[in-house]
Amino acid sequence: MITVKDGVMEGEFYHYYPDGKLREKGTNRNGRYYGYHTLYWKNGNIKQKFFINRDKSGYNYEYYENG
Repeated sequence: MITVKDGVMEGEFYHYYPDGKLREKGTNRNGRYYGYHTLYWKNGNIKQKFFINRDKSGYNYEYYENG
């Protein structure tokens, strides 16, 4: 689910694998990644977590597929 405001992605979004499992969740501001984001492996475990504040990344954690 992605909200589009005046042709630009805005707010929370969720992306899914073809099988319906969550692949990514995050936030857009003015069409760009902003805030907290989490990516998931197909098995549901967290793949990556990161935070973006304006044009800078605040942190980035990556995880193995088995957790």
